[in-house]
Amino acid sequence: MQYTIWQSFGADSAGSARAPIPIACLALVLIGLSLIGPAGPVVLTLAPLLLGIALLVMAARWNSGPRHAQLESLAARLDSGLESIKDLQWEIREREARYRDLLDHQDDVIARRDADGMLSFVNDAFCKTFGVERRDVLGHPLSLPILDSEATQDTGQRNGVRDTRVVELSTTSGPRWFVWEDSPLPSEHGGPSEIQSIGRDVTEQRAAELALAQARDQAMTASQAKSRFLASMSHEIRTPMNGILGMTDLLLDTKLSPEQMTYARAISTSATTLLSLIDEVLDFSKIEAGKTDLRPAPFDLTETAQGVVELLGPRARDKGLEIGWFVAPDLPQTVVGDQARIRQVLMNLVGNAIKFTEQGGVALTAKRAEDSSDPERTVVRFDVTDTGPGVPPQALERIFAEFEQADQAPARRHGGTGLGLAISKGLVRAMGGQIRVASEPGAGATFTVELPLGTPKDTPALRAAWPTPRDDDKVLILLDGGTEAAVVSDLITSMGASATRVSADEAVRVAQAAADKGAPYTALLTDTANAGKSGRAILPFLACAPGQPAPRAVVTIDPGERSAYAALAAQGFNAYLVRPVRPVSALTQLFARSQCLSNP
Repeated sequence: MQYTIWQSFGADSAGSARAPIPIACLALVLIGLSLIGPAGPVVLTLAPLLLGIALLVMAARWNSGPRHAQLESLAARLDSGLESIKDLQWEIREREARYRDLLDHQDDVIARRDADGMLSFVNDAFCKTFGVERRDVLGHPLSLPILDSEATQDTGQRNGVRDTRVVELSTTSGPRWFVWEDSPLPSEHGGPSEIQSIGRDVTEQRAAELALAQARDQAMTASQAKSRFLASMSHEIRTPMNGILGMTDLLLDTKLSPEQMTYARAISTSATTLLSLIDEVLDFSKIEAGKTDLRPAPFDLTETAQGVVELLGPRARDKGLEIGWFVAPDLPQTVVGDQARIRQVLMNLVGNAIKFTEQGGVALTAKRAEDSSDPERTVVRFDVTDTGPGVPPQALERIFAEFEQADQAPARRHGGTGLGLAISKGLVRAMGGQIRVASEPGAGATFTVELPLGTPKDTPALRAAWPTPRDDDKVLILLDGGTEAAVVSDLITSMGASATRVSADEAVRVAQAAADKGAPYTALLTDTANAGKSGRAILPFLACAPGQPAPRAVVTIDPGERSAYAALAAQGFNAYLVRPVRPVSALTQLFARSQCLSNP
């Protein structure tokens, strides 16, 4: 653009310079004549001179306006360009100052090396850390005072990739550990690039990590020593405790006075409680040490659940609680697992439910947790449900920790070590399962255990060995206890029959309405509290209809109430079930095929 402007200006100047040449020549002639002409009047002498001067001035000023304007425009453009260049230089200097100030105020050590390995930049932290002056190190190779180093963390080094290492360097503050990173900087021209090095002081962080590792090792050592001590002491204490229990049992078999009998029973109860605590501590120490021994073997799920409920049944009855159990009929008759450990987990869960429940009942159910395409594996879900006070939300996370209980108050009503759930969790995990709890305060709690158990080939389901009801079998359930009624109802419906739960006030009306519709109930299940009242009034509506199996009137009784059945049989009841009710026994009595009974 400048070349064009100057060309244009030159052309204009040349064109305009040709016009005033004759005028200038004429002016010079007139001036010359006035100077060398003959003497005469002054007017005649000055006239040519003045005219020549006027013409000369005219020639000098000929077309000067346009040229002056062009020169001013060009000067303005030059001034604007120079001003922009000055602004750009100022901005570059400001950015460079900010960049250097940023690097100098970094706590990390920063240095740059050119393609020849010479230092081209170091920040203030570099100079302070190593006690050097910037002018003394720039232009020289980087030489780190390395005292020690660790293995390189990033192994893809030096070829355009960041190189990271941990080194101990000698500094003005003594030996310090740094994470040193070398990374190449991109080059604008594609030639050799600079290398930027950043060193971050990690001395305090490293010391904290080492202290934490040492504390962890010490804690693990102390924990292992504690576990070994607990296991050894528990084993040593168990031997004399068994002797105390044995001798106390022998003492109770002798002739004792009432006072001596009371003392002997107190000794036996205390020794049994202490032995159970010792067993819990021993189990916990084994689990904590990772020495849990599992012995998988084929076993029957119904026998396991039945054994747990019947063993803890007396404890529940002593508190006035119901207790029931149910195993789904689609589960295999035989599974493979550690029966002793599964029984231990269920004993802990059912025992806790009884301990913390004051009214209502406790139920143990076993169902299939998920459909599995693997015929050799069945995931069984055990649910232990109670009607106790529930677990507070803030205790749900810590309830499975060792030495923890939902009630942490100093005046808590229930004792124990707080190891039962921790042991159960450890055993369930060792068997490859899961354990969890769902609860709302005041609405009870449900502890769920899911265990993967092996299934022997061609193992039939439980329903294959149980009595099968007909499609038109209907059972009327009249039980005061909600827990027992729910368990029996689930059992009956799972076998394909119909079950209806009623209260004493509506039992007769429901039975009569069914009979009036021509679809009477084929069986009645009640308890001793209702048998003599509503139960006896229902019997006439259970009369046989042509083509239907004989109706059944079954009553549930406590183990100590067997003598009361004779009177109930005289009223028309034809079977009884002893609590806790066994599923097979209930199905047998409710759906047994026999002749119709005569109504009383």
